[in-house]
Amino acid sequence: MHTALRRLGIAIFAALFATMSLSGCAAAPTWDSSSDAKVYLVNNTTALDFADGATVDWNTDQGVVLCSFPLVSAPPDDQTKMALPAPTNGALDVMAFLAPKGSERNKTAWKLWGDTTLLDGKGALLPAVWPGYLTNGDSKAIENAGGTYSMGVAYLKDNDQTVVSAFYTTITIDAGKGTWKFVTPPK
Repeated sequence: MHTALRRLGIAIFAALFATMSLSGCAAAPTWDSSSDAKVYLVNNTTALDFADGATVDWNTDQGVVLCSFPLVSAPPDDQTKMALPAPTNGALDVMAFLAPKGSERNKTAWKLWGDTTLLDGKGALLPAVWPGYLTNGDSKAIENAGGTYSMGVAYLKDNDQTVVSAFYTTITIDAGKGTWKFVTPPK
């Protein structure tokens, strides 16, 4: 009888532990084809893509930049080829953002955002994006709450009030853990 109770106790403990460790983990995100182009997350230190399924720290010291195509072996000699498309429709500036899904083109709905950078008629070359880099908004609340968001950059006009284009990927933030996962576009 003692052995049976012990086994039952171990089974209950194992089930409880499994539930606890899964409850705080965000599900893997899926690609959102409403982005104006495919984007890939590149490790700013290695100049290569983050591995599929990688979990990234909120305040990664390596930095995360967006690229217009995957960098799996080495960056091209002409780095301008890595830039996002040239702006159209009067866009003058670019800004990194974190927004609820479906709100990428509604600047007032963004939860976190960075500073504005001038486009100079060229596409954004490796703009920096990661939740810890986006200094405007309530970063701690988003980090604690977790959830699924779009993270990327928007091209802006009208004194940065109108979103002309949005280039982003989907991320899931692990509630209270300071980590996030992302999705790589389908080939």
